[in-house]
Amino acid sequence: MDSKLKNYENAERLLAETLFKSTNSVRKYYFTSGHICYDAVVYNKNNEAILVEIKVRSFNIKKYDDYIIEVDKLRRLISTGEKYKFDKILYINFFTTDKPEVYEFIIFNITERLKIWKDKQPVTETKLMNAETYISNTRKVYKEVIMLKYDETFDKKGEITLK
Repeated sequence: MDSKLKNYENAERLLAETLFKSTNSVRKYYFTSGHICYDAVVYNKNNEAILVEIKVRSFNIKKYDDYIIEVDKLRRLISTGEKYKFDKILYINFFTTDKPEVYEFIIFNITERLKIWKDKQPVTETKLMNAETYISNTRKVYKEVIMLKYDETFDKKGEITLK
């Protein structure tokens, strides 16, 4: 595995594990590896199986009003969720802060958005982006994306501190 991918994956896991352990609603979890379309599976206290995609952003949570999810990634998450009968799909974004040990996060509830999108399809747009999230370089490709806005009715924001 590419060392940059491994480092990115390790950061995702450390942050997600810290988040999962900080809540009393998570019963157990495991991480996937490599280029699978999702990063983790979580089982909550209600025994719901939750498919989780994780992104670590190298910017502050307040930098943008909207956050990106790639349409292709979303389709793969939905397909996997349906195939394996997951109860929920969550998209967790971690953001850096002025303190290197502190990260802010948004947990986007994709399952709730899918209910809304059945009646009103989300707007998609094409953006020139990094070919790989974990490599910030000059290799850019066009990707179809949906811009997500935080919705306090079903998303969650917070902060974690690494020990």
